[in-house]
Amino acid sequence: ETIHGLPFYANPAFAKWCEAANAAQQVSAGKQADKAQVAAMPTLNPGAVEEMHVSFVNALDGDFETLEAYSRFANLLKEQAKINGALDAPCKDTGERAVHRAAELGRVKNLRWLHEHGADVQAPTATALSLAEDGSASLALCPAHVAAMFNQTVVLAYLKQVGADLNCRRPDGTTPMDLAIERGRAEASQWLGDQGCICGRPVVQPSGTQEQV
Repeated sequence: ETIHGLPFYANPAFAKWCEAANAAQQVSAGKQADKAQVAAMPTLNPGAVEEMHVSFVNALDGDFETLEAYSRFANLLKEQAKINGALDAPCKDTGERAVHRAAELGRVKNLRWLHEHGADVQAPTATALSLAEDGSASLALCPAHVAAMFNQTVVLAYLKQVGADLNCRRPDGTTPMDLAIERGRAEASQWLGDQGCICGRPVVQPSGTQEQV
């Protein structure tokens, strides 16, 4: 992602890389095909890449064809454009990465695939244009936060299995347990409690004092 937390395809330099890649592809193909075939070749541009990325993030659980297709493109970017971490790229509007969408919707097959292919299962959400048009705001939610918010205990169990921190904190100290309780997610809060997870925000007592749970 860019230094502002936006996806790589939002960087103006990427548009220039696409132009160069398209030109090189046309030259290469022109040596082997007729003009009609060259004209029919897909054009690479930031908009098309964003569509591919959104499809990847929203892939149905177990849709490995979509996941693998984007992974091949990510490898191409790494090799030819020196762009790393495309599997962790955030969506522009929400700042969500593929791991967050999988955590939200309980898509454990996808989450496992992402982890096995090197995606960061502890990455926070990036800046979200839906929160601030200047890209200055982020919810900073890790996948464990998201799973707790949406009562996805199977996801939480998988995250624990692969060593993710279930007491991860946002900058304000909020943990997954805080969000499970705040959202009234009884199953998630019970499960997290059984794992020894804690609240990170101070709880106001009837006396007006505050203490950590």
